[in-house]
Amino acid sequence: MFKFFKRKPHKKVTHEKLSYLEHLQRQNFIEELGLKELTEEKQTELLTTMTESILKRITIRVLEQLSKKEKKEFDEVRVTADPDKINEFLREKIDNYDQMLQEVISEFKEEMKTTMHGLQADLAE
Repeated sequence: MFKFFKRKPHKKVTHEKLSYLEHLQRQNFIEELGLKELTEEKQTELLTTMTESILKRITIRVLEQLSKKEKKEFDEVRVTADPDKINEFLREKIDNYDQMLQEVISEFKEEMKTTMHGLQADLAE
């Protein structure tokens, strides 16, 4: 479902991130956050930023659940940049890996909704 990649400097959305952006779009992030009025370029920019934030949270959650030995193994697997191998490794090492991913995304989405509602309320005053 998700892929872990080492962060590469970029100015445009990279191919790796595209699948995350598509995933976020399918989850209706833009619509649910009330950002449909933004240009497509701004929406993509926001989705890219949100994707990076979610990936960081997933990485933290993954690292919290791995032992020292497993972290070293994970680093070796991650260097391959093969998403299938990475996901296979994580599914073997982390119970309910896919559920954990969905929890991280849901938590992030709720935080963003709360932030957006707060900003909208502030603007309305």
